[in-house]
Amino acid sequence: MQLIENVTVLGDRHFRIYAVGKGPAVLLEGGVSAVVPAVLKQAAAGLVPPGVSHLVVMHAHYDHVCGIPGLREIFPGALVAGSAEARKILQRAKIVTHFFKEDAATTEALRQETGLEEKAFDSVVDHINVERVIEDGEKWTLGPGSTLHFYRAPGHSPCSLLAYLPESEVLFSSDCAGFPVNDKCIFPIFFEGYAKYLTTIDRMRDFRAEILAGAHEQLIFGRKYVAEFLDQARSETERMKEFVSSGRKKGLGEQEIADLLFDMYYCDNLRIYSVNNIRFCCSLLVRRVLETEENG
Repeated sequence: MQLIENVTVLGDRHFRIYAVGKGPAVLLEGGVSAVVPAVLKQAAAGLVPPGVSHLVVMHAHYDHVCGIPGLREIFPGALVAGSAEARKILQRAKIVTHFFKEDAATTEALRQETGLEEKAFDSVVDHINVERVIEDGEKWTLGPGSTLHFYRAPGHSPCSLLAYLPESEVLFSSDCAGFPVNDKCIFPIFFEGYAKYLTTIDRMRDFRAEILAGAHEQLIFGRKYVAEFLDQARSETERMKEFVSSGRKKGLGEQEIADLLFDMYYCDNLRIYSVNNIRFCCSLLVRRVLETEENG
């Protein structure tokens, strides 16, 4: 899908990968291994500009990096780039090995949902080398009218990045504004910290963004609708915090509250992730809220 002249959407709706620029081009996001065959077909159809120079890790979670080994087979000259924090995480064999176990579960979920028949690239590794570190405020020139700006975006993860094309007013948000469960619900995912997550959402609202391009489901056109989505992301985050706080005041335990969150959010698009994964996420979110309250 051609988003604008210098941006193409690859992958699928669950795991979007963005080809940015005309030469050299870069790919933002790595997705999961199950979307690599789709990218291979898209590249063969001429949808990817020639000379992909970098595969950019927007943050180091499994559903954003497990496609990278396969993508490197398609684009063997491309370097992997990401934050310094992402580089450290992706060198830890225990973490990356766990990533690929979750990747296998997501592949099976996609097979059941979509009838996926293509075999995912068999590129299980225990580390991923980030060969270029992206600094906060760094700018890459990717051809005429394509200057890609990178910014640190803590809150979802300490290694998260935002990317912005000012000439086209496209903001690549990765997971920084949450996960769209469906058209009416956003799952707040402040895994690093509640306050940092809201600060990043507020920072995103300061960009002149005609298009908000997220990593999953979310592709929003028009400044008004981008602003509305970010407002919703902020309000749902605040609502989750209030829900957790209210549960504690009623005497509920952390696990009881996490179970209630799971029941609220585990539906529709979120079902591409394993039950254990989302249960862990809900428990982590409860802890982050309680930490916020303990720290004042």
